[in-house]
Amino acid sequence: MNKKGVAIYLVLGTLFVAFVLAGVIVNIISSQGRLTQHQVSRVQAYYAGLAGMNLAMEKLRTNAWTLPSSGNTLVKTLCSSGCDVNDADIPYTVTITIYPLNEAPNGAVISGTAGISISVNYTPTA
Repeated sequence: MNKKGVAIYLVLGTLFVAFVLAGVIVNIISSQGRLTQHQVSRVQAYYAGLAGMNLAMEKLRTNAWTLPSSGNTLVKTLCSSGCDVNDADIPYTVTITIYPLNEAPNGAVISGTAGISISVNYTPTA
């Protein structure tokens, strides 16, 4: 039997398997990178929302912002440019909605309080 060409087929087969495995590993690593970045963005947006809530409560406490009249809402936006607060550390649009006394977006309100709603778009604006 002539076995002179078997070695080249073994080498080519081994290289093919190695390239396929390398491609699978690169795909898994890039997917994990995207998922990690998405999760980091969500966590940053969560804390930007908390910062917006703290800012709203402080502005209302110090009378820098006044409660809106009945039937109206006060909307403030925090973002990295052209908004109420220009902070490069907040790359997300944070929208603060303040409702009048005894009003809330879902109707669940405690008497004598005003509802505050915070929404965050965690797609970076910059």
